[in-house]
Amino acid sequence: STGGSIGEVAITGCTLQHTSKAPGSANIRILGAGTDPSLERRVGRATTREGNVTISANVFSDVRINIEVREARGVTITGNTFWEGFEQDILAENCEHLVISANNFDRNPRYAVNGFLDAENNGLVLKGCTDTSLTGNIISGVWRQGSAVDITDSSRLIISGNHILDSDGAGLRLENVKHSLVTGNMIRDDRPEEKRSKEPSLIEVNGEGNQIEGNVLGRK
Repeated sequence: STGGSIGEVAITGCTLQHTSKAPGSANIRILGAGTDPSLERRVGRATTREGNVTISANVFSDVRINIEVREARGVTITGNTFWEGFEQDILAENCEHLVISANNFDRNPRYAVNGFLDAENNGLVLKGCTDTSLTGNIISGVWRQGSAVDITDSSRLIISGNHILDSDGAGLRLENVKHSLVTGNMIRDDRPEEKRSKEPSLIEVNGEGNQIEGNVLGRK
């Protein structure tokens, strides 16, 4: 939407993939910072946050970032299957009213990753997001990342009912996150001991006004 605007978009029932070899590649990239000459006067920001986008029931794989969303509002990502996100599965930055629910983020051993066995990292990264829901997802096999789900400089989040499994680093890291609820998640690493995460805690929280309760944490 750079230079203009977008809205009322549905991406459903697709298989989107290839190629991980292209630097900066993404299966879906939403750049929501559109233009509106009156916006800075009205809300103090020079660009809009375009959106109202639904992404559902798709299959994503084999790319640097499966879905990248920046400066957008009202984006729903639900019921999709992700694997082979060589850098991340989802990267969201400066978004609001973002819903990520009931997705499967997997590392299926039947894939040899086009000759690069287990070379993908996977994982979810949210930066500067507000009023966002991350619920009911299965997130498994995030390797060589500091955390499977990494959230920074964000507020008013609900992170609930997720499985975060068998990943390197922490399962969930919150840095400068405020007024958020983290509840009912299962975060475990049951891989063999030599492969298991060495992080002292599977949840890392830094911020204020957060409620952390009812999570199941453990190692084999």
